[in-house]
Amino acid sequence: MITFIVKDFKDFYIIDTGTYDVKEVEAYIRPLVNVLDGRILSVKGTYGVLRKIARQQFDDDFLIVPKGGEVPPSYYTIDTDL
Repeated sequence: MITFIVKDFKDFYIIDTGTYDVKEVEAYIRPLVNVLDGRILSVKGTYGVLRKIARQQFDDDFLIVPKGGEVPPSYYTIDTDL
């Protein structure tokens, strides 16, 4: 059932804020990523974007895609200034 729900998830990002062990997080999510034939990417960043998510403050740092919508190809690059 879980593979059906997340079948389109291929890229999993870890935001390396320097406050936790990235390798531990990677080891924790690796089994799910392997099942989904995905990949794990680590990007340097601050925890500011995580704070925004927790506060539900979705601004220009986020792309909101409605159900059934598609992500424009221009968004497939990683902005390492998170």
